[in-house]
Amino acid sequence: MLYFTPALMVAAMPDVLENLGDGEIGLRTHPKVRAEKKRRRRRASMAPGVEGDEHRRLRLFIHSDPDRALRRLTGAPWTPNSTEYVFATGDRADVLLRDCDGNFVLVEVKPALGPRDPAPFAQAAKYRTLMHILEGHELDAIRTVVAAPKIPKGLAKRMLAEHGIEAVRVDLPGA
Repeated sequence: MLYFTPALMVAAMPDVLENLGDGEIGLRTHPKVRAEKKRRRRRASMAPGVEGDEHRRLRLFIHSDPDRALRRLTGAPWTPNSTEYVFATGDRADVLLRDCDGNFVLVEVKPALGPRDPAPFAQAAKYRTLMHILEGHELDAIRTVVAAPKIPKGLAKRMLAEHGIEAVRVDLPGA
């Protein structure tokens, strides 16, 4: 009967409450919540793959100056939420923002994106699903974006039309 109550509470107060999974919520500042986040980060840090310098610079630029970095994307002004947002599964979204309408925006950053490379879009779709299932946010309140210095137009157009995943070209300052 109270199945949706935790999800609704987290949706109403995302800056105060955190979904801990299994219908449990907690205050973001509570020691148990902080310990869980630390556990998630440790688990994610053991995952394979090393972030390169360009990936790190793109991720930090998007998080620190989203209005400038995402100027080609509708939804400004952007509100940064976190960089390397860690889900209970250990998966990490590169950047989590809010758009001008309050929607979550999960950004998957790629320094290079090939014309037939749907994997980053699949990652973005996975993060949207994780946020929906694990954190109880409605799908229509979660945007997914692939950000890269070059965006293959055909691939981006197809992913938007078929899966609702946006793509945006991001130019690093001084590049």
